[in-house]
Amino acid sequence: MNEDVENKKIVADGEAARADQTSHVVKGQGETILLADHDTYVLDTYSRILDRLGYRVLVASSVPDAVHLHKAHCTETDLLILDCTMPWFTANQPLQAMRKISPETRAIFVTGYYENCPVKPDGNGEAGSDQVLLKPFSIVELSLAIRRALGR
Repeated sequence: MNEDVENKKIVADGEAARADQTSHVVKGQGETILLADHDTYVLDTYSRILDRLGYRVLVASSVPDAVHLHKAHCTETDLLILDCTMPWFTANQPLQAMRKISPETRAIFVTGYYENCPVKPDGNGEAGSDQVLLKPFSIVELSLAIRRALGR
């Protein structure tokens, strides 16, 4: 077997093993997620997915809207899912503003450009810590990241 074919087989075997370990979607239990992204198509798609996963979803299409929603619902919001590339703001500014309101706020950053993200992808992340999901990601990956971020 030539080396290229063998390497592809090893990668494929590794991906299959990883898929076996995490091939199920983990449903929510009615937790509230504040979702912020400037792309309305992404907001609509993600909010539908999160709703079907069993989460209550608050949607914001701008940083000021996200901060306002968080301020109004901070006692109910269990998790933030934030786009790293919101217009006119650095990636960390929305989270910093929301943590002034509630310091224990947990977050997942979603991006296709992790260079600008305040949290770097590091594998699974620790339970309860801020995380980053690199686009594209699967519903399974999203559901597992949410459970980790919630510390469950």
